Amino acid sequence: MEGGSQRKWVSAGFLAIILPMGLLVGFKLTGIITEPYTAIDETTIAETVEFAMEKPTYNAHPGVRTRNDYQNEEVQAELCISLDYELGVTGMNVTAVANVSLGFVSSMRLTFCETDPHSQIYLLGGSPNSGSYTPYFYRLENLSIEESVYCFNKWWLLENNTRAYIKAKGIDQPSQTRFSTYLDWYLTNWLNQTHQLEITLTLTYWNTSCYKELVLPIVLSLQPDSSSFEDSSELTYWTSTPVEYKAFLGIDLPDPGINDPDDYYRVNVPERYLLTIGMLPPANANFDLYLYYGNNPSPVASSTNPEKGGLEFISYKGFAGTYYIRAKCVSSFGFYTLSMHIQYHFGPPPPRPLSTNTTNIEPG
Repeated sequence: MEGGSQRKWVSAGFLAIILPMGLLVGFKLTGIITEPYTAIDETTIAETVEFAMEKPTYNAHPGVRTRNDYQNEEVQAELCISLDYELGVTGMNVTAVANVSLGFVSSMRLTFCETDPHSQIYLLGGSPNSGSYTPYFYRLENLSIEESVYCFNKWWLLENNTRAYIKAKGIDQPSQTRFSTYLDWYLTNWLNQTHQLEITLTLTYWNTSCYKELVLPIVLSLQPDSSSFEDSSELTYWTSTPVEYKAFLGIDLPDPGINDPDDYYRVNVPERYLLTIGMLPPANANFDLYLYYGNNPSPVASSTNPEKGGLEFISYKGFAGTYYIRAKCVSSFGFYTLSMHIQYHFGPPPPRPLSTNTTNIEPG
C-alpha cells in the first residue's frame, strides 16, 4: 500500500512540474505569452530611404540594390536590400549589419509593412518553430532566430499593415552581428497598381548604461509601366538630393507582345530652376532621352547618343510649369537608371516654350 501511494505521489508531482512547463512552451509558440519587454531609454529613427522602380513587362534581373545606414559614436548599422523581379513576384535578399563600440547587440528585428491587404510576404527560410524551417535561407553571425511570423506561420500575430517580421537575438552579448535572409513579395493586381513596401530594421543594443533602439527604414515602391503622356509617372524631388529611378525598356524581346519601347515621366518645375536629367542604359542597348514642355509635341531638349550603353544627358533652364521626360528604346532591351536634379539658377530664364491645345500627344 505504501509503495503504491508513493508512486501516486511521485506521478502527481511529476505531472505538476511537466504540465505547466508544457503549457508555458505552448503559449510561447502560439504567441499568447511573449518574452519580457526590454525597457528602452532612447529611440533614434534614421531618415527614411525611398526607392522607386518600374514593374517590367518582362521577367528580369535588374541587380537593383538600395540601403540605409547610420553611424554615431556608439553604433554603426546598415540595412541593405537587393531585388529580383518576375511577373507578379519580387524576390529580395535583405541584409542587416550592426557594430556596437561599447556594449552589445541585444536583438535585431526586421518588419515588413504593405498597404495592399492582399499582397503577402513569404519568408523562404520559414520559421524555426514550424515544419517549413530551412536554415539555408538564413545567414546569421552571433545571432539566433527567436521568432518569425508571416502569412503561413502565426499570421494571427500580424497587426495593421504588417505582412511579416523576423526577430533575432544576440548570442553571448555580441558587439558585432550580421543577419541575411531571402523572401518573396507576392503582388496582387501587379500590372496596373503601385505597390509600396516598408522594410524596417529595429536594432536594440546596450551601451553600458541603458538599452537603446535604432530604427532604419527603407520604402520600396513598384510602379506600373508609364508608356504615354497620359499615364506618365510623376517624379517628386528635393532640391538638395538627386532623384534616381530604375526602369525597363525593350523592343527586341523574345516575345514581341511584351515590347516596351517608351517610358514617360512628368515633373513640375518652379521658376528660375535648372533641370538636369541623366539616363544610363544597359551596356548592350541604345536608349534616347527627350524633354517636353506642357502639351507641346515637339521636344525642348534631347539627347541621342548613338553608342550602346552611352550616357544620355540634358541640362535645361526652363520656364516654370509641367515638363515631360521620355525615355525611348532605339535597340535591344534592359534596365536603365534615370536621374533627375533640380536646383536654383541665377539669371533670367529663356523664353517660355510654345504650348498647343493638343490633347493626344504622340511625338515621333
